[in-house]
Amino acid sequence: MTATGLRAEVIAVGTELVQGLICDTNSAWISERLSAIGVPTDYHTCVADDATRLEELVKQASTRSDLVLITGGLGPTADDITREIVARAAGVELVLHQPSLDEISARFAKWHREMSDNNRSQAALPEGAQVMPNANGTAPGFVITIGRARVFVFPGVPAELHVMFETEAVPRIREVAGAAGVIRVRRIYCFGPGESSVDQKIRHLMSPGRNPNVGLLVSGYVITVKITATADTPGEADELIAGTESEVRGILGEIIFGADGETMEEAAARELLSRSLTIALAESCTGGLIARRLTNVSGISGSFLAGIVSYADEAKRDFLDVPGALIAEHGAVSEPVARAMAEGVRKRTGADVAVSTTGIAGPTGGTPGKPVGLIYIALADADGIDVRECHYHGSRSRIRVRSAMTALDMIRRWAMKQDIPSPSQGEG
Repeated sequence: MTATGLRAEVIAVGTELVQGLICDTNSAWISERLSAIGVPTDYHTCVADDATRLEELVKQASTRSDLVLITGGLGPTADDITREIVARAAGVELVLHQPSLDEISARFAKWHREMSDNNRSQAALPEGAQVMPNANGTAPGFVITIGRARVFVFPGVPAELHVMFETEAVPRIREVAGAAGVIRVRRIYCFGPGESSVDQKIRHLMSPGRNPNVGLLVSGYVITVKITATADTPGEADELIAGTESEVRGILGEIIFGADGETMEEAAARELLSRSLTIALAESCTGGLIARRLTNVSGISGSFLAGIVSYADEAKRDFLDVPGALIAEHGAVSEPVARAMAEGVRKRTGADVAVSTTGIAGPTGGTPGKPVGLIYIALADADGIDVRECHYHGSRSRIRVRSAMTALDMIRRWAMKQDIPSPSQGEG
């Protein structure tokens, strides 16, 4: 049972989408907005600018879904066929909508540009369709009934789609849905153990039909615990989520670093800044990636002192005071050198904590004793140095990203163990 009783699906039109030249972000955005008003999405489909396939898909969607939302193919060029095909699927003709043509003409006049004849085609809409004006472009959208479905057709340009959806589609969908309930989603982010380990710990919360529903997603080394609640009101849905979230947090503990869009670097920065802790970095194999991610966070200047990319052995020696003899004896990729790098940058900067990375990101440079993917990450503070030996696989980029994520997670966990200053500290 869904909050509204309605089922939706999204169709993204464009050969460039199915060829992988452009990523379809519209479908995910639409589905997220539909969930917010209590409508779940059952299907996402990308289809090429092919008349036969598009017509088949629109007809099929109109037999199984209450709402069909189509994006793309409303431009003025020959391959923009969505208007024509939706009209064909509805069994009606395209007719000129004069108010839309007047609006398109006025827009070109405002831009001081001559309107081409093919732009007139954008004002040709299926007979009987309701027009959805386009506040940001020349292609109006429209709504038409086909079979059991109300079919909403939008331009593919996100800036045009977003405004049209919120101002034109949402009121119409709410009218159909009535005063039914809502769907609320909470995403909790974990890092460290594998998906199977997390699954095993919270599997009892993932039974089919449970409200709230709990599921797992994995992307970019982050495991997302997705909690979805259906209820009559937002408050009731939030209450359902809160109970399950509390249980999930109690089970998973420190591997949880954030929720609802928070990144690992934001979580690490939050812990550092809340405790007025300073940090410095000495990066080799990650090439400044940790520093770049941390400095993406607004306000991090309150904690981040410096980052040194000491790629060459001479740089490790000259800027971090790593003894040349240590490098000669153990090699640059080694636990002793990682320790010396972290301690060197901590002493140079006076930071509360320092982190270093050294390793072999590949695809070349590995040996039987030190294979590609061998990474050492060291964290140094006033009490000592902790070094983690990691073995990663995959492309050079994947190894570097995984190493940076691990380093940020080490920073986050270290900071969480430090005392939070009381309001009176530093006064008098």
